[in-house]
Amino acid sequence: MRLARRLRRLDDETLLQLHGVAGKQLIVLQGEPSLLPWVDGVQYLGIDARAPGVLFPTQYRPNLPPELLAGAIIAKTKATAGLIALLPNPLLVIPMERARPVSRSALLRWLETA
Repeated sequence: MRLARRLRRLDDETLLQLHGVAGKQLIVLQGEPSLLPWVDGVQYLGIDARAPGVLFPTQYRPNLPPELLAGAIIAKTKATAGLIALLPNPLLVIPMERARPVSRSALLRWLETA
């Protein structure tokens, strides 16, 4: 919710440079790091060179090698294309292939239903 409120303050040009997917209580964004808003308490994701198909939280240190974990996730979800975002607690696997530019109207609709 805090992320959505912060996004609402961005100008339309910046919003459209960000791509995202959203669920009931979740927004996952992709974009140039300099465009992503800083929001306290939000998990930031990044790519480990050993597992380029999966976005891991930057503070997450898996017990298994990232490439093994990524392979298991991809096999289990039958993902065929695009990035997958992994949030370990609670475990969420989010296909990013459906990420779209963030529009102000979609953001406002999400805020109304959240």
